[in-house]
Amino acid sequence: MSKRYLPLVAIGSLFCIMLAFTLGSSILYALIMILVVAPILCWQKNHLSRKQELQV
Repeated sequence: MSKRYLPLVAIGSLFCIMLAFTLGSSILYALIMILVVAPILCWQKNHLSRKQELQV
């Protein structure tokens, strides 16, 4: 490859690395939110169903 394309390749590679890092951190944040919120919602659903069974 010609040396004149080297800056273009470096900028393109840097852009791809930054994009992958940004998307990866967003996906990780979403995954953590799911892992935290899902058990809480499951507990709330079970708690409300038990509460309704006691009232009936």
